[in-house]
Amino acid sequence: MYKQFLDEQNNIAPWVVRTEDRLIIFLDAIIPDYQQFKTDLKNGVQFSDANNNPMTAEQITAYLDTLP
Repeated sequence: MYKQFLDEQNNIAPWVVRTEDRLIIFLDAIIPDYQQFKTDLKNGVQFSDANNNPMTAEQITAYLDTLP
């Protein structure tokens, strides 16, 4: 499972956290954990927004479309 966070200005942070081990994953295409994050989301792994609400498959697809 992954979780989204907000930055200091209440914008979506440029990183997510893998909740099982609290690994911070920066949203950068060259980082292997980022590639795994995208693959996991495409395969249905749960992703929560910054308010800790689980995102729907449609929300996750829309979010993925915004990523590099």
